[in-house]
Amino acid sequence: MAQICEITRKRVPHTHNLGEGEQADKLLKRKIEIKEIKDAVRLKVSKQGLERIKQAGGLGKWISQQSEEQLKNNPKFKKLYDRLPESMKPKKQEEEKAEEAEAKE
Repeated sequence: MAQICEITRKRVPHTHNLGEGEQADKLLKRKIEIKEIKDAVRLKVSKQGLERIKQAGGLGKWISQQSEEQLKNNPKFKKLYDRLPESMKPKKQEEEKAEEAEAKE
């Protein structure tokens, strides 16, 4: 099975393609907790992937920032997105326009 980070979607290079003194970044198998739904998920992530999750403020917030097309590529994240509370999900443009119209009236 290919070693691909589930967050960044980048592959780990084969060690025979690296020069002397270079080390291949390995994927880390981590159990990451999602506080919003009180659950944890096991992921294979790179160091950069962990940094992206940390910068977003957690896995739940990172998932809520992703577009629908990115979520379709990984069914694990799609299921987690469906379990997130409505307050974390981004509003669609149509809903925002309707709310603005109601506020003006």
